[in-house]
Amino acid sequence: MGKIHKFWSTQPVDRNGEEAMPSKHTISIEQPKLPDGFRFEDLGCVEELANFLEKNYVEDIYSGHMLRYSVEFLQWMFDGRDGKKRYCIVLRLCGRMVGFIFGKEHLVSIRGKRSSVLGVNFLCISREMRGKRMAPVLIREITRRANVDGIFRGVFTSGTELFSNVSQGRYYHRPLNAERLFMCGFSDRIVKVKETRAREGTRLAEEKDMEDIARLYLEESRRYVFYEEMRFEDIVSTFRPVKNVVYTYVHESNGAIDGFGAFFVVGTIEKKSGRQIQGGYLYYRGGKDVAEMVGDLMHFSQVEGCDVFNCLDMMENSSFLARLGFVCGSGEIRYYLYNWKSEEIPRDKVFFVLP
Repeated sequence: MGKIHKFWSTQPVDRNGEEAMPSKHTISIEQPKLPDGFRFEDLGCVEELANFLEKNYVEDIYSGHMLRYSVEFLQWMFDGRDGKKRYCIVLRLCGRMVGFIFGKEHLVSIRGKRSSVLGVNFLCISREMRGKRMAPVLIREITRRANVDGIFRGVFTSGTELFSNVSQGRYYHRPLNAERLFMCGFSDRIVKVKETRAREGTRLAEEKDMEDIARLYLEESRRYVFYEEMRFEDIVSTFRPVKNVVYTYVHESNGAIDGFGAFFVVGTIEKKSGRQIQGGYLYYRGGKDVAEMVGDLMHFSQVEGCDVFNCLDMMENSSFLARLGFVCGSGEIRYYLYNWKSEEIPRDKVFFVLP
């Protein structure tokens, strides 16, 4: 099962193991009793969380970089107007935030099997509390709350090896502002980059485009083994543009929308210098001429101040990476399933992204 982990070895996470559906008699309605001074509470102040994550959130302990999530980005993530269940759980010690975990309900299809899952993100423990087994406390609590609401499966990603992952991908990077990347310590030299351009007919998505985006997303997603089934409300919540957070573009030709693409924006801090760059991350795309649409997104991300455009070699993205000037990075992302038995899925058959 890969690296043996004291906590995960007790959980239904082996993709070859048995699934376990708790009965209503075994699910605890009440929160567990915590040691003196500790308490759970729902998130109240996003600004406090953004500051906490900036100081403590580490996706890859071996990386010299860390991500910086803006208040606006977190507000977008936690927005519940689509009606999906969300859980923002804070762990406090004597009033001070020492842990956080976030989960959102998704309807996922894997090899034709549909199920509601909890997509778990932002598991974070303060630096001084690491090694004290606080992460399992948060994981158990978010699992309990999801079980109470009838959600028994989960999915999450990590840059580190925990146990048998169901799939994994590698990050590729397309420099946009080579001089700034060098000055901020993200590149060892100034590389010459080709100017980005956008096609005529590609524009920022509007409310009137959402039905076309829903159609294109549905057509594209069903080509894959692992994807999220989105209702129209999910499409609007996911792809409605939000300044400095998420941008969705459509390509219009002869009066018809024939392609769409989206990227989200996250800052990255170089740990030694503390300098920051802005990164655009490819989100979802579909329709006609996918490579050209990604090229358009690169251009518009640069217009919005991004210094680099990042992309995973998943969902058949490998077909255009070299052509568009992407270079292979050192970062990897692993997909893990909780309580869902599945064979390993090739990276080019995954169409599911957790920002």
